[in-house]
Amino acid sequence: MDSSSEYTFSDYVAAFRRRLRILAIVSIPIMLIAGLLAAVLPDYYRSYAQIDINLEGASAKTLEPIEVSAYADQYVAKLENLALSRDNLLALANDSTVFSSVAGKMSEGERFDKIADSIEVSLRTQMVRSPSTGREVDLISGFNVASVDASPEFAFKVANYFARMFLEVDRLSRTERASSASQFLNEQIRLTETEIVALEQKIADFKVANACCLPELVQLNMSAIERAERDIENAEPRIRALEQNRRFLQSQLDELGQYDSGDDRLSELEQEYVALVANYGTDHPDVSRVRREIVALTSTDGDGEATFELIELKVKLAEAEQKYSSEQPDVVRYKRQLAVLESRKETGD
Repeated sequence: MDSSSEYTFSDYVAAFRRRLRILAIVSIPIMLIAGLLAAVLPDYYRSYAQIDINLEGASAKTLEPIEVSAYADQYVAKLENLALSRDNLLALANDSTVFSSVAGKMSEGERFDKIADSIEVSLRTQMVRSPSTGREVDLISGFNVASVDASPEFAFKVANYFARMFLEVDRLSRTERASSASQFLNEQIRLTETEIVALEQKIADFKVANACCLPELVQLNMSAIERAERDIENAEPRIRALEQNRRFLQSQLDELGQYDSGDDRLSELEQEYVALVANYGTDHPDVSRVRREIVALTSTDGDGEATFELIELKVKLAEAEQKYSSEQPDVVRYKRQLAVLESRKETGD
């Protein structure tokens, strides 16, 4: 017996006839129910408008698609809150062209609810490849504003109205952002202009103050700088020596307990005066302050001028000892004059 068999067209017809009853039992009730639902349920029409989202700015190109989608989702939610506000819904509910046939049959609240229930806002996405991960992700590219109702005219008018509201809110939002950015940039420009004017004034003042500093005087200026640096280096040992001398004299004053407080203070002021004159010169404010205090202490004895003559002579002697040896004529002369003044002061002459 041959295991393979061939079917002819008559075999298929016979098989269909055998199963026709089962097919009729299954399909007829389905068709009846579908026809009944189509006859009983009212017809609904859906009118919608597609709105694309275009991000602004060069930074949008550097964002990941998931970041762009997050921003777009927030932006659409913001637009939805503004466009579907209560004021806009009431304005459309009181529009006679939208509810011309049932204007007297429905209250304002019913018209408001009818509009709110018919509105649908849905996001539109597209598959894009992430430049960093290489995976495909959903990118929000826009959204649909739709209205669903049994009346096609009503659905069209509602969808058209709120599509215009979305676009108007989007325009106002972009205008507000542009205005804020413009104000910020104008403020930055004003501040920058003020800084530029101040810098130009400083440059002009610097040019006036350094008018003699021409390029051909560079060598002269460098020589002056080197000379000043040498003077500073020469003055530093003198300053250190005077400071050591001051500490030595201060230690001697601390050891002298037999003098009264007035003499101690006068000696301390004399040492301070010598140090200040050596460091800052005679015109420094601290020098003037110490000088006034010495005058106040010596005014009762009437020997203020002699005291200052003695102090100034000590200053000259200290400076000469820093520069020259002890056998130098100026050093010998200053020591001799100092001995004479101290002897005269002790005798009271």
